[in-house]
Amino acid sequence: MKLIFGGVRGTTPVADAAFLQYGGSTTSFMIEGDEGDALLVDLGTGIRTLIPALQALREKDLLILMTHYHQDHLIGFAGLPFIYDPDWHIHVRGPNPEGLTLDQVFNGMMARPFWPLQIDTLQARIDFSACELAANSVPLVRGGLAVRWCPVHHEGGCLAYRIEERASARSVIIATDIEWALSSKRERDDFLRFCSTPCPADALVFDGHFTPQNYDRFKGWGHSTWRDGESICKQTGIGRLYMTHHAQGNDDAFLAHVEQEMHAAFPGALMARQGMVVDMEAVNHD
Repeated sequence: MKLIFGGVRGTTPVADAAFLQYGGSTTSFMIEGDEGDALLVDLGTGIRTLIPALQALREKDLLILMTHYHQDHLIGFAGLPFIYDPDWHIHVRGPNPEGLTLDQVFNGMMARPFWPLQIDTLQARIDFSACELAANSVPLVRGGLAVRWCPVHHEGGCLAYRIEERASARSVIIATDIEWALSSKRERDDFLRFCSTPCPADALVFDGHFTPQNYDRFKGWGHSTWRDGESICKQTGIGRLYMTHHAQGNDDAFLAHVEQEMHAAFPGALMARQGMVVDMEAVNHD
């Protein structure tokens, strides 16, 4: 199983030269199973970098998992070429947003005057289905991949996903937007159980938008620090930590400095980079 980081930036994309090492596209990930099964998590501008890998899939059938619907996680949908192709079938799954349904969210995002084509004019077959906002114990099966989810603390609601490959028993958890410091005891207990059941995940992709030094200035903004990710990994036995959702003002020099500090405290921790490909089979063997 492979984890591919299409975009790792939060809030807004950046394109300056000082942001090239870690990348400036917003959140999107691809999970590819050894048997050719694949799925996406979120549709930020990083989706553009994943298109070649998606075009190589054996079937024109795509599962998209949405963590939530803030613009930096959704804005890449309109530029996804497969939604304009009648040969593709696209399944969108995610939490029900406050007072809306998934199809209402996507219809609104592409409504006039925001986009020239609307959902009902797209040629692909697209279906929307909600994941209930409750810790999920019955997996959604996608070929050789199985998906479970858990609500996390973020304004408006958000899901973390655990994707497991049944044949290899490898697993990764993606928690892009979560404010660990303001999570309730129940939210924390549920997430720690999610990370460690039925066994510790091989890797955790976690919200590192803020640093331990500046978090207090932004308390309540919905994000965490690498110290939070480190604590979760140590409590649950997860050996590899990838920090993501980098703040738009944190350039390569800043992130490299934080990564050194983070890696010294927890050797299994890295800053996620746009275009990074992680072979989950090798995670615990390097």
